[in-house]
Amino acid sequence: MSAKPWEYGEPVEATTAAAGTRASDGLRPLPDHWTPTIIQAGALFITIFQVAYLLFDLPTAPRAAIWLHVANLGLALSGFIMSLFPFGRIHGRAISFAGLSGLMANMTVIAILTGNNDWFYASTAFLTMGASALMPWEISWQTALNGAAFASVLVQSHFVSDQSSILHWLIVALALGISQTATMIGQGYRG
Repeated sequence: MSAKPWEYGEPVEATTAAAGTRASDGLRPLPDHWTPTIIQAGALFITIFQVAYLLFDLPTAPRAAIWLHVANLGLALSGFIMSLFPFGRIHGRAISFAGLSGLMANMTVIAILTGNNDWFYASTAFLTMGASALMPWEISWQTALNGAAFASVLVQSHFVSDQSSILHWLIVALALGISQTATMIGQGYRG
């Protein structure tokens, strides 16, 4: 076992033994068979958000932004479909990371094209905190996702003026902090 509680490295036998000792507390490690179901739930939440955002943007957004919205819906659908197959169980974390990173990149470009800050910052907060709340992944995955989110915010803030930048940066800082903390705590319960 690592000296740092947030670094996971125990063999399966140790994890199973730890689960048995915590069974009385009701804190069992999340079985990996839940990962596809979690990806499906996340894809559904992303679809709901993207449809609402698309309907909001439809009257005024440039054509390129509309196509990026459609691409985001395609990312959610492809994540859902991949989770139905064994590939989704084996590579669920990588599928989620790639899909969420793609969503953030597309949302950054949409924000630059439309000049809309609010939907961008809301999506960044939802994606990072949603991933930490739902995905049974290690802190390294969440750190990488938070790094991608921070990079997208830096890019977006460079191109789009923002009268509420202090509030938006506060939202980002809190979302990244909460997601990192939640993943660390969740990993401690699972590991």
